[in-house]
Amino acid sequence: MHLIVERLHHEWETGTNRFDKPGEALFGAWLDGRLVGGCGLNDCTHTARLTMPPERSRLRVASQGERPMLQLRPSCECCDRDLPPDSTEAVVCSFECTFGRLCADSALGGRCPNCGGKFVPRSRRPAEKLLKFPASAERIFKPQGCSQPG
Repeated sequence: MHLIVERLHHEWETGTNRFDKPGEALFGAWLDGRLVGGCGLNDCTHTARLTMPPERSRLRVASQGERPMLQLRPSCECCDRDLPPDSTEAVVCSFECTFGRLCADSALGGRCPNCGGKFVPRSRRPAEKLLKFPASAERIFKPQGCSQPG
C-alpha cells in the first residue's frame, strides 16, 4: 500500500497525472489526521461502454472525521414499496440500487437492472446510530416498472 500512495503522490507532484480529466479522481483515506491510504480513478477505455443513470453518478464524499455509510434508501426502485431502515426485505447491488427481495428475486431474476450486478441483503443500522446518521429520504422509483438487465 505504501508504494501505491508514494506513486500517486509522485504523479501528482510531477504533473504526470493530476486526475483532472472527466471521470478521474484522486482519493485519500485519513485516520487521526494522517494519510493512511489512497487511490486514483482514471478514465479507462475498457469501461467506456458502461453507463450509469444520472441519479447513480453522484459521488458521496466523507470529509475528514466522517465515515461513509450506506444511504439506506426508503423504498424499492421497482414497486416503490416502503423499505424502512430495519427492513430484512431490502437488497442492494454494489451501487446501492435498492429493491425489495420479492422484486429482486422474481421480476429481476437476482440481477440489478441498472448495472447487472448481484444483490446482497442491505445492512441494518442500529437504532441508536440512526439518530446521528439517519437513513435517506430520497426515493428512486421507476414508473416503467422492473425489467431484467439486458
